[in-house]
Amino acid sequence: MRAARVLRALWEDADENRDDEPWCHTRLLELIVRDEYTVVGQSLAAAEAPRRRREHVVPLRYLADLVFNAFKNGHSLSDVASLLDRLLKIVRVTYDEARLIDAMHGKASMPDGWLVESGDPFVRLSGAGIQFRKTPG
Repeated sequence: MRAARVLRALWEDADENRDDEPWCHTRLLELIVRDEYTVVGQSLAAAEAPRRRREHVVPLRYLADLVFNAFKNGHSLSDVASLLDRLLKIVRVTYDEARLIDAMHGKASMPDGWLVESGDPFVRLSGAGIQFRKTPG
């Protein structure tokens, strides 16, 4: 709920006349919600890799736009908190896996037909054939 309150305050302060520009930097979400709350797993390949990348299963730009539109359409703080809880997740992957995901889906979009309310947040990974283990917790 704290993250939703912070984002709402930022959204309220944003210049409403800038519809063509992002209302906040997407990395801001990483500062508001720490990794200990968002890292949910690691790909099988990343377990053996010397370097790993943090992959947001729902891209931050996409998620920031969802939050903006939720506030714009009058959704409550509780609604946005639930949205963040369900979709703000990170899986550690290899750099090659991250490039594959980006090549298939782009850096800021979800697959066509994906539904915010009911779609699998991990669909970008599964669509790229990336298997991962969820971390306990």
